[in-house]
Amino acid sequence: MPPSALAPRTGDFALSEGAGVSIRKHCPMPFTVFADVDDHLVSATAETAKEAFAKAVEWQVVRKLADVTISDGIKRYSIDEFSLILASASDGPE
Repeated sequence: MPPSALAPRTGDFALSEGAGVSIRKHCPMPFTVFADVDDHLVSATAETAKEAFAKAVEWQVVRKLADVTISDGIKRYSIDEFSLILASASDGPE
């Protein structure tokens, strides 16, 4: 199970300033939800895995969007795959 499925990750992004000077900044990397709408790819970001999952389910079930996937910045998951990751990451029923 990728640890990125549990919490937002951080990563280095290169920011350039002035005459070719590059500064590295440590920033949170959110999850991204993707879907197809009339042959166009739409996306939304979420700070947590649970928020991304909720958005993906909303898009697929309520809005009837096609090909809904969730990315952790490394890999794209179907809603089914992502739900298994969330379930295996939980400590059990509350």
